[in-house]
Amino acid sequence: MFKKVCVIGEGVTSLIITKMLLELDLQVDLISQSYEIKKRYHNRALAISHSNMEYLDRLNIFKKKTYTKWNVNGINLFNCKEKSTGSKIFDFYDKIKPLFIMVKNYDLDNILKEELKNNKLLQIYSNKKAGNIIKKIVTNKKKYNKSKYSIIFNCDSHNILNKKFFSKKIKKSYFATSFTSFIGHQKTYNKVASQFFMPQGPLAFLPLSEKETSAVWSINNKYLFANKRDNYEFFKNKIKKITLNGLKEISFSEINEHNLNFLISREYYYENILNFGEGLHQIHPLAGQGLNMTIRDIKTLHTILKKNIELGLDLSSAILADFSKTSKSYNFLFAKGIDL
Repeated sequence: MFKKVCVIGEGVTSLIITKMLLELDLQVDLISQSYEIKKRYHNRALAISHSNMEYLDRLNIFKKKTYTKWNVNGINLFNCKEKSTGSKIFDFYDKIKPLFIMVKNYDLDNILKEELKNNKLLQIYSNKKAGNIIKKIVTNKKKYNKSKYSIIFNCDSHNILNKKFFSKKIKKSYFATSFTSFIGHQKTYNKVASQFFMPQGPLAFLPLSEKETSAVWSINNKYLFANKRDNYEFFKNKIKKITLNGLKEISFSEINEHNLNFLISREYYYENILNFGEGLHQIHPLAGQGLNMTIRDIKTLHTILKKNIELGLDLSSAILADFSKTSKSYNFLFAKGIDL
């Protein structure tokens, strides 16, 4: 007999998986302590592959606000010496099919929340209520978890569930920091991404619209200054020196930074709790595959769940075992490939 399923998490991963579960007509409790916070990664952009975007479209996520997507049809790679703007080492362009589609994290977050709003199968718990439910899941797992939820999807890599049940991980630090900002500029044809391989680390320019581009620079920590303001000026000055399709009138949004780490979880599930999203894998942003790995996991999970529902089978830890068997080795090899 189907009971409710539970999704725990704060970002777009938890929202996408919630949308997928609702498309299967399952009752969902979404446990998100900061759900009501509007500003979330305001200057982070997401590069989504064409096939993964088709899947999101099948979930009807973008049916009302297609203008938030921006097709990128080409990519240029440059090898940069310390005092040059770089020599081109590779270029590719497809007039018909985009290589990937850019979406602002903030926009996707808002679109998903709008899609989830007023769904009768969904119950959202935030703030203290969310925290209390998570505590019950941890402390009374046998009495509480299995009696209330068929499956619990934990999409939070930092909460107490992750620390208690999924502590075995392969991880390392890249000793690098990623700086991100949205660059405003004059209107131009902006369909080609650029990646500059620099002595300090790779710098990517990802088009967002005719007048806006996302800049992501992964800088080796040995090149950083002690003062945050000096790092931000270093970031801005380097971007201004590089020829970005001849653009002028450049302005910067707020600059954010975060440490870069590699992580692969050895444990995919515990009883009826599935470790998911960044709790399963974290990779270098160089190839822009972080969210794409997660969406592929959601597609795999969707297929397994749908098959069990159509066969009239109960939702149980057998589904989590099937997902682990299907995804674990592929995710490991893919993540290690990006790492190398």
